[in-house]
Amino acid sequence: MEDLKGYQIQKEAVFENGRGFALAHNPEAQSPFIIWHFTVMPEGERNYYGYTACRGILPPEKEFERFLSAYDYVYKVPQLPEGKRPMVTDYYRYYTRYPLDKNTYPIAKELGLLEIAPYDNRTMVEGNSIRTWGELIYTKPLPEKLVEDYELKPSRLNPDVRRKMEEQTQALGKWEDSRHFGDKRRLTWFHPDFGTYILKQPLSPEQLSERIEAMKELEAERKEKRSITAQLRKEAKQEKENREPPAKKGGHSHEDR
Repeated sequence: MEDLKGYQIQKEAVFENGRGFALAHNPEAQSPFIIWHFTVMPEGERNYYGYTACRGILPPEKEFERFLSAYDYVYKVPQLPEGKRPMVTDYYRYYTRYPLDKNTYPIAKELGLLEIAPYDNRTMVEGNSIRTWGELIYTKPLPEKLVEDYELKPSRLNPDVRRKMEEQTQALGKWEDSRHFGDKRRLTWFHPDFGTYILKQPLSPEQLSERIEAMKELEAERKEKRSITAQLRKEAKQEKENREPPAKKGGHSHEDR
């Protein structure tokens, strides 16, 4: 088992929402047995952010089991079989810019707040793309205005974020095809087996949205140039027609007779 800050992890449990707990032992520490709190991040790495000291009233294994039972009772989140990683779920995770307190995140009951997980320090998460003081888990997506007002960062595994990124990836892939981008310039590649475009490397939602905005700006410039070119051609044609004398009608004039 893993060794963490002098503690040897002996047993662990992971829940469907990506939260996990591990029983750890260090015979020379002031608290020989503790329960580490961690989150399984999108790339599979574990972010250990705090611990609960075992009180010694029960044997450590029993205290760990009671802790897990209490978590299950409070949050109603299924525990995963041993060795199984959390799958993509319908939970919505948001990261905070500031240390967690009642003024730094939405707490209204109707928003579906399931759990808060404060970190001891600002921590890099989601492939080092977000620096946060903690995470919030909701059962449904937060309104965009609340996300902006509290300066929260949604996880790219949130169902609504995944859907948006998938739509953006397909639009970007088709656009790169239309512009005949070479492999070095592309951010996507087409998977023939699944008939879909896939990002060549992980991007944050913000990075992908920036690329989409750049794509839209370039397309708008192209349309404007085509419109200006068409207008100039029309004006040149009109000017040419105005310079040419009117076509003569058939027959002779009075002077000719």
